[in-house]
Amino acid sequence: MKRLPTPTKPVLQCFLLLALLFTACQGGNKPAAPPPVGTDSSTIRQPQAHDKPQTFDNTLSSTNRQANFTKSELDSAKALFNKHFTVAPSNKPVSDTVLRIPWSSLAAAGKTAVPAGKDPTGIYINYGLDGTAFHPVFQFMFLDDGGMNYQVSTLKAFSFTNGKLVVEANPTKYEDAYCNNIRILRKGSGTPDTLRLDDPRVTTDFPDPMATWFSYPDKVHFLLQQNPGAKDTVLVLSCISEPVPYRALGFLDDDPEYRHLIALHLADGSKDLLNDQANASNVYQNRAMDLGGMCPPLCPPKKP
Repeated sequence: MKRLPTPTKPVLQCFLLLALLFTACQGGNKPAAPPPVGTDSSTIRQPQAHDKPQTFDNTLSSTNRQANFTKSELDSAKALFNKHFTVAPSNKPVSDTVLRIPWSSLAAAGKTAVPAGKDPTGIYINYGLDGTAFHPVFQFMFLDDGGMNYQVSTLKAFSFTNGKLVVEANPTKYEDAYCNNIRILRKGSGTPDTLRLDDPRVTTDFPDPMATWFSYPDKVHFLLQQNPGAKDTVLVLSCISEPVPYRALGFLDDDPEYRHLIALHLADGSKDLLNDQANASNVYQNRAMDLGGMCPPLCPPKKP
């Protein structure tokens, strides 16, 4: 089975560069039109008056859609994932779609997973399946090229097993299972479809995301800073979905489709730090953080 290439394809890099040049000529970062939200009648994500508009961060290293969810909105996005993603054969439900990872375990794993002299600066989440269970494979990121670019370290990969991250000796078996067996109901109705894989021979395809990554400095650390005081900090990872056009992931345009996205929020032990109350100054306080940089199209290079 063909594996997805890690680096962003040249055509996508060209689109990114053109978008950056256009943004600079327009006078800096400007909000883009927000992508549509869930439209299933049973699970509509109702906009709240205190919602922070979704924007696009146009820096080359971290271009991605950014949003936050209240508790109710996160529940809606999780319900959309459960409706639109299944496992073959027989379109079985995906299980284990919420992972509760102790921050202490994640921090300890990150220190061992990057090259000597480097600090972990992000988490890279490869989508995987173990039977019907969502089984992501984790890698860690570091800054290279004089601190200019995020790189994915290939020194170690991890699975989340028995409440902690453990070194994974055979990560590709989970990633291959996801490629082969996940099914997507791309629109509001119809027949579940197989994954659309990235084909280096085709420059106009819009492949399905196979991974996502969150930088620490401008992503995860916001959660930690705006949700202080936890005695037992847990990073909660949830599979979510919304109908997102590919332009929301990498400046290209197509019709919205339901994508496999990831949201992160914090918990204090088993107590989720989520609610539906407004907080204009700390937008990630008691909120879930929406997707990071999706791969593809935004695949940082992988290095030892």
